[in-house]
Amino acid sequence: LARSDIGLGTMDSEIRDIRRAYKGGGPLMSTFIGNHDMGRFISMAAGDMFCGVWDLYADIAQGWLYPPPQPTAELPYRKLGLAFAYAMTVPGVPLIYYGDEIGLAGADDPDNRRLMAFGSALSPRQSEALALVSAWARARLRYPSLSRGDWPAPILREDNLLVFART
Repeated sequence: LARSDIGLGTMDSEIRDIRRAYKGGGPLMSTFIGNHDMGRFISMAAGDMFCGVWDLYADIAQGWLYPPPQPTAELPYRKLGLAFAYAMTVPGVPLIYYGDEIGLAGADDPDNRRLMAFGSALSPRQSEALALVSAWARARLRYPSLSRGDWPAPILREDNLLVFART
């Protein structure tokens, strides 16, 4: 399977298993969709990465020789919005690697360290992504259950649909 070929149900089940394995000491885990050790989520969601082959040299070469373009289609940004919806509502401390909140493109290091864009330099889709991530952050502040509440078993868990509550 390619890195992106798991469904929501499998993803949720795996994350819950990992959380159970680390819960012994009660650590506060970080939730994230990207970091400095990986290619950018938006580029993976757009299908612009060599990902799926788990070839370190191909991934590094892409960053130097074939950097992915900034996506313009709607679908990668919708996927980004869903990823943030999950990361901002499950237990843990959300970590946002700079640029992920606007869907900044990039392959593996060093391409995942592109210059940040702000204000009028953002595309309309990037501005929408930023507004959505900001709304999720405000929701976490307003509703304590999203940051400190219980996370019971999912109400519905399928490959293309995941419904859970925080109480």
